[in-house]
Amino acid sequence: MGFLDRFLKPEEEKELGDFYGNLYDGLIEFHENEGLSAEEARKQAIGGDYETIGCIERDAILALGYSGREMIVDLGCGSGRLARKLVPLLKEEGRYLGLDVNQTLIHEAREQVAKAGGGEAFQFKKITDPVIPVEEKSIDLLVAFSVVTHIDLEDTFNYFKELKRVLKPDGQALISYLSTEIEGHWKLFLQEAGMNAGARNSRVRNHVMVPGTLNRLAEKAGLQVVSDHAADHSWITLTEAVELDGKKREAGEKIHLGQSCLILRSKS
Repeated sequence: MGFLDRFLKPEEEKELGDFYGNLYDGLIEFHENEGLSAEEARKQAIGGDYETIGCIERDAILALGYSGREMIVDLGCGSGRLARKLVPLLKEEGRYLGLDVNQTLIHEAREQVAKAGGGEAFQFKKITDPVIPVEEKSIDLLVAFSVVTHIDLEDTFNYFKELKRVLKPDGQALISYLSTEIEGHWKLFLQEAGMNAGARNSRVRNHVMVPGTLNRLAEKAGLQVVSDHAADHSWITLTEAVELDGKKREAGEKIHLGQSCLILRSKS
């Protein structure tokens, strides 16, 4: 029996597996109580600028060479911000799997994809543990936008180990994260630091990383760091005009996601 096993009963393990999902239920309820419709509350629960960020996320994976023919896993798919933008791009042989800890968000993602005309190539699944439910070496691309920003480092490491298992030899992954090197992210860290532990952990967290932390975890999990784009580095080429922070950004313009982006491959 391990140290933690003395204190953690089996039924409590099950509750722990749904911990993150329950936090999002509370966030959705909060937005509904603020007067938003059920659909808008589910969109807002994963952050603002639903339409614009969906466009930027799509263009980020296009920058990695995504063609629509790949098997892509969207870890932390939320309410379908990226998925709905991939509907026009997905080719006949392409497949999409969206994973999330919250069933309400998955339901909204399915509806958003259906509205956009997506078919059976788009699949969604609820997960409760850091497991990617696919076969070994079957994924061409995995993206995790704003996922490790909200989960503990231990869970991130477990996902990295899973990533090593499921990536094809030439597959890659994009992991976005908050960095202490970015002034706005550092302010988020100070906000978190200003809360007591109970309040901090009773809501969706914002984990801000010291640069190099995720790189080291990825390497320990058997992954290779291809690049690490700083949050203020414009490396994504827009394929359509978007409105961001009150300013219109034109198609063809270089832009950044607002989070740092770690690009990973499986070590050969």
